Amino acid sequence: MPAVLYEKRGKTAYVTINRPEKLNAINYEVRAGLLESWEKVNKDPDVWSVIITGAGEKAFSAGADMEKTAEFRENEPTADLPLNTESTFGADVMKPIIGAINGYCVGAGFLLSFYCDIRVASENAKFGLPECKRGIVSGHGLNIKVANYFPTGIAAEMLLLGELFDAQKAYHFGYVNKVVPQTDLMSAAETVAWKINNLSPLVMKNIKSCYKVGAGISPQSIEFNDTMARMIRYSEDYKEGINAFAQKRTPVWKGK
Repeated sequence: MPAVLYEKRGKTAYVTINRPEKLNAINYEVRAGLLESWEKVNKDPDVWSVIITGAGEKAFSAGADMEKTAEFRENEPTADLPLNTESTFGADVMKPIIGAINGYCVGAGFLLSFYCDIRVASENAKFGLPECKRGIVSGHGLNIKVANYFPTGIAAEMLLLGELFDAQKAYHFGYVNKVVPQTDLMSAAETVAWKINNLSPLVMKNIKSCYKVGAGISPQSIEFNDTMARMIRYSEDYKEGINAFAQKRTPVWKGK
């Protein structure tokens, strides 16, 4: 079976890390599968949203496959296949990504969840960065991301102590949008996808572009936001949204 499963249902792409026997740990094959999936998402105009999850109930992803680290280094690709960059984790995906987070979401798996725009977690989800316990410093700027996202004390526990926190704590700090029983996880994620799929894909893309600039408010980020807003005003979807509202009907989006 492939290490990453890709399936499209309607306007939603489903990306599933498929190594449940290894707690969906990320090895070379998973990285390659994720990169291939993101490329499909970006190239397919009929995909308006993405749900990413891990197979089974024990883990979204337990992080890097430590047993396969040497294998990955030996097969490290050249620049034309950037498996060791943030692109692998979805950094370049401009369509909304919904994380259906089940079980362990740690290390590189936690990094992957950072690139989800909306996160739904099962009650058994666990988050954190245990790398320090293994003598490892997280790459891809993850330490900076954590330090800027979470309160100082919580970030320190995660980075310095490798402490994990549960789904309710993740919800308390605003990292996940909703906590549900494991049996309801996919339906909850699909509800979010359904809402997104009923909106303009062009608007979704540009809104995501705006908040990817950064959480901080600066003249540059404001100007970027305003530029995106001006661009939207000349689009067909902008006109369709206004007309549909005035006519009290469901808009028919074209993505242009």
